[in-house]
Amino acid sequence: MRIDQAPEGGKFRAVAASALDGQVGTWGEADMLCVSLNTSGEIIASEIGTGMGVIWTKEGRKPLSDGTENQVIGGKKYTVFTFAELVEAETSTPALVAADHLYASANGIVDLTPAVGDVYVGSVLSGGSRIIVNLRGRGAITVAGVQAQGTLTIAEPITTTDQFTIGDIEYTMLTTPIAAYDIALGADEAASKVNIVAAINASGTPGTEYFAGTLANPLVSAATFAGDDCVLTARLAGTAGNSIVSAETGNELTHASNVFDATTLGTTTAGVDQVPAV
Repeated sequence: MRIDQAPEGGKFRAVAASALDGQVGTWGEADMLCVSLNTSGEIIASEIGTGMGVIWTKEGRKPLSDGTENQVIGGKKYTVFTFAELVEAETSTPALVAADHLYASANGIVDLTPAVGDVYVGSVLSGGSRIIVNLRGRGAITVAGVQAQGTLTIAEPITTTDQFTIGDIEYTMLTTPIAAYDIALGADEAASKVNIVAAINASGTPGTEYFAGTLANPLVSAATFAGDDCVLTARLAGTAGNSIVSAETGNELTHASNVFDATTLGTTTAGVDQVPAV
């Protein structure tokens, strides 16, 4: 993919600042660079959210034996594109069509599917053999963070006084709950599973399935058991969720088949921070 041409009003010329000498592109085939202008009107690499457009670093240069033709030359005049036509885009997979959005990763790969930290390249205005894209060259996209998850497996009946901790709260299984965060031991394994989920979420029937003074876990929610597995999900997205405790504590879980997948969330699904919008 490369810039082919731009209409009037979709480009302007400026000189690359000396500090930009040797800089390579950040997207395309590492030959297109998001840029802005400094107070002297010189081209500088843009920070996320401040780009004015893009330059094609190979502009006016022939391939060199050492492959450095994609490096910016400080003091050289370049065309800054804000609206341009791209060619060779029709060879991309999947093929680009009107209304697609393009994103570029740090290694220069342009794709339709955004990931955390990708740069928004532009939107496709028409498809076919020539792809017209609004090349604003700005912005880290907002990618929703990922909530960390772990799994609690209960494969055998729970024993009275079994204990485990989720987040900052230690839960105790008792025939008759006597304090906050005590969970009622069910008549069978299935009933105990229902009570565990109810206690973590403070749902169901307080005073029956768990002690009435129990509050919802502030850090984690629990899904209904699917077979023997209950997925625990951090209430907030982000890497901090990977440090939320999910472990046997105190008297622990008696049966060896009743276990967490790890001592913290993040094994079932790793938490990922959200990239702020700009």
